[in-house]
Amino acid sequence: MNNTFILLSRSIISSEVFASEKMLKIWIWCLCKANHKDNYVQISGLDSVKVNRGQFIFGRKVAAKELDMHESLVYRAIKRLQTIKNITVKSNNKYSVITITNYDRYQSKKGYDEQLLNNSRTTAEQQLNTNNNVNNVNNVNNKEKEKKFFEKNNRISEDNGFANAIDLYITCQSPTSAKKEWDQLLPEEHKQIISHAGEYRKAMEKADSIGFLPDFSKYLFEKMYNISIKKLLSRYDTKKQNLTPKYKTL
Repeated sequence: MNNTFILLSRSIISSEVFASEKMLKIWIWCLCKANHKDNYVQISGLDSVKVNRGQFIFGRKVAAKELDMHESLVYRAIKRLQTIKNITVKSNNKYSVITITNYDRYQSKKGYDEQLLNNSRTTAEQQLNTNNNVNNVNNVNNKEKEKKFFEKNNRISEDNGFANAIDLYITCQSPTSAKKEWDQLLPEEHKQIISHAGEYRKAMEKADSIGFLPDFSKYLFEKMYNISIKKLLSRYDTKKQNLTPKYKTL
């Protein structure tokens, strides 16, 4: 038995067993005691008993002696290993058989290879799911951007350009009234307003008269979109010149 070995997973570091020195010692003792292949064990006063791979015959007194621990401590540790499902214990009035849970999975290279493969698959699937989630979020964001872009660039066709005209003119305290006026105009007038409204506002700003900019509904009702921007600017330039103080030369 001395020339055999056990496998120990690094995951033991994060286990409950590792948190206790005595529990760890007893657990490793269990792994070392377990048969690495099926065998028959002779028990005093009984016929030989078959002990399968991953099992061993357990006696509290013998265990306490081998572990150099008190029997009560060994008993509590074995009960705890049962509770956390590291082992199962089957007892009769003569002896107990302890079975290491998932012995073949953790005490064979094949078992570890399969575990590593499963872990790799899980990691790959998680990464794929993460990428898919990111792609889904990006797709949603792109669709929202496309939707906003479409709405912005197609408002002229959807509402004959009314919303676009308001965006350009900005000043609209009564959109309902403005919409009514808008709907009475011809498509040619709509196009004219869209090309005129923004320039009209800029002209008023340039003339420092933005405070006198009429509401959009009035702009439409009085057909101010027919006013020449050049003439408007010229008119305000003339007013400024007339308001400029004139000084006599002494």
